[in-house]
Amino acid sequence: MIDSFDVIFFTAIFIMPGFLINNIIDATNPPKNRTETVLSLRYLGYSIINCAFLSWAYKIILPLKDTHPVRFWLLFLLITFIGAMIIGFLLAILKQNNVVKKIWDILHIRTIHPTPTAWDYIFSQQAASYVIVTLQDGTEIRGLYSTKSFCSSENDCNDIFIEKTYKIGDHGEWVESPDSNGIYIACSNIKYIEFKEGTENE
Repeated sequence: MIDSFDVIFFTAIFIMPGFLINNIIDATNPPKNRTETVLSLRYLGYSIINCAFLSWAYKIILPLKDTHPVRFWLLFLLITFIGAMIIGFLLAILKQNNVVKKIWDILHIRTIHPTPTAWDYIFSQQAASYVIVTLQDGTEIRGLYSTKSFCSSENDCNDIFIEKTYKIGDHGEWVESPDSNGIYIACSNIKYIEFKEGTENE
């Protein structure tokens, strides 16, 4: 017999995995702007996947509910959230590597790319790189975009922080600005960004 506490607990435990899975995917892939209704359906869908994936484990621990309730709830929580994290990371990896799109390509089915903007696509895949940011007034800012740099994922404000800046030396080489601790560039000032391979001297 399921009492009121069980109803509340099972409802919460069934919704939370979907929330966790969705956040893991969005943290590792450029997220789209979604309405609350769409997000709720995503949470529900991911929770159903999580429940189906872990059904065998739930079946194993179910006899403990009456004999060892504390152990049952602890195992239930542990299995649910660890399972959700594993599923979240697996789905995130599949999305990062465009596995589903590759399958559609093999079947010669054209699809819309899931990444919402070119900005998100570039910076979600961009490794450490030297960059030249050209501003609206034609000014060029040379810098290093790496692990301490940051770019916004908000579509209405694509600003950027570059961790190192450089000046052009006497022989055309890039010379790091000794007094610079990085530079912030507002989205309204950016005209375009070039990504450069090589070293400071090439």
